[in-house]
Amino acid sequence: MNAKDLERFLVEHTSWSPTEIDQRARNLRVSRMFPTGGGRGVNAPDVDSSHAAAALIALGVSDKAVDAVQSVVTYGPLLSVYRGFFGRETFKGALELILESFDGKLCVDEVVICRSWPMAKIVCKKTDGGIDAFIYGYDTADKAIAAGFKTYTVRVETRFGGGFLSELARKLCINLPPDLQEDHADVGEIIVDYDKL
Repeated sequence: MNAKDLERFLVEHTSWSPTEIDQRARNLRVSRMFPTGGGRGVNAPDVDSSHAAAALIALGVSDKAVDAVQSVVTYGPLLSVYRGFFGRETFKGALELILESFDGKLCVDEVVICRSWPMAKIVCKKTDGGIDAFIYGYDTADKAIAAGFKTYTVRVETRFGGGFLSELARKLCINLPPDLQEDHADVGEIIVDYDKL
């Protein structure tokens, strides 16, 4: 999957327009958060989980394309509040792991990005039917305000469902050689009981 394939996938599966997605991708490319060079079409460089995570963060956070890069710079390195998702201490690292596992073994129900202040949450289904959440950034508006962020009284969120994320991960994994595809498919077997994290 190259960058244009990713853009087409996002147009097909989200409510953002082709123009909104393309403008953000251009800004990410200029900042080297998206692949550059290598040609066009079949010669275009493939995107990986890092590029796709940057695109999702840029879309999920920024109202304007001009803010896409700053969104990734602010939200990508958000640290886990209590514990990281499978040991991933940053939000972007956790999102990359999700986008490297297409088989559903990570049990991700959704990824929620708070647009009102820097906070993101990964919601997982537990083996007992309950849910567990891995929070990154500032878990309350008061903490975000104390850290100097402007925020709102209403929390606005963008949600990416588990099915969407699994399908995107599957499309990204097609780029990998078969031996690496198997390694990525097994990542969900690390832990199946989130209570033990």
